[in-house]
Amino acid sequence: MRLYVSDAIRDITDGVVELQEAVLDRLGLGRPRRSPVGRRLLDITALLGRVAQDPVLAGHVRDEMRRLARRCARALGETESVVRVTGRCPWCDSVSLRAFPERRALLCVNPACRCTDPGCDCVGDPAFRHLWPESAWRELIRAGGTTAADIAAGMADGDAPASVEAVRRDGGRR
Repeated sequence: MRLYVSDAIRDITDGVVELQEAVLDRLGLGRPRRSPVGRRLLDITALLGRVAQDPVLAGHVRDEMRRLARRCARALGETESVVRVTGRCPWCDSVSLRAFPERRALLCVNPACRCTDPGCDCVGDPAFRHLWPESAWRELIRAGGTTAADIAAGMADGDAPASVEAVRRDGGRR
């Protein structure tokens, strides 16, 4: 018997129930009916339009769903590989760039790093780090953070297909 799986199921179930209660309470919709976790998640999903109108509630829902997803992934043994990428973060100048091949994203793991984009999660929430999705890699390269070859190597180290040419298009440096 794997007790960590049982603990994860209980934690996720309790988390979903509490999240639904918080959402309904904040939106003034009363208490939820008894229902399975899957139904509760569908009910929360149906309310996301209203949740998005309340920044505090939206942040809470986002944070809790990310926590629950990470807990579920750990219990299933699905951990994402993290690969160090040569170069420096253009925002904090530390050697803290990491590749997340499964997400096709780069992240600055320096907890003190904050960018200047007011819409970025790293600005207003200390739990978040600046992230460059694949569509922003050229911007990172132009800012002098790293090279296309280093990004491709980081992605390849995580068994993701390397795509140096995709990064080099539109003026990425070699």
